[in-house]
Amino acid sequence: MTYRYLTADEKGLIERILAYQPRGEVPEVIFATDARAEEICSDGTLKFRTTKSSKQWYYPVEARFIDDDGISVSAIVFAIEEEVSMLEILKADGSIPIRKPSPDKWEIIDLSANHIGT
Repeated sequence: MTYRYLTADEKGLIERILAYQPRGEVPEVIFATDARAEEICSDGTLKFRTTKSSKQWYYPVEARFIDDDGISVSAIVFAIEEEVSMLEILKADGSIPIRKPSPDKWEIIDLSANHIGT
């Protein structure tokens, strides 16, 4: 396993997702800006080192953009207790995203209410 520091865009995307306050009660998630992660898939999915060992859950906010081929790409943050444990990048057809836009180009979607955020 090779852990590395995140790029500015990876940090920005996670911070953008976590900055959106979903409806309902959601535990606070802590994201260390000096976090290190392992890229576990060429689609950009990252696994973080965590000191926690309880059940993993997803933060109910998704980021999404439409790739150059018209297929949607989603980003979801997972946490173990309050620590970020994974950033998962999923393209709807299972292929590798053609591009990785800057964090401000991702649309934010509140999964707790199926509500599009800003």
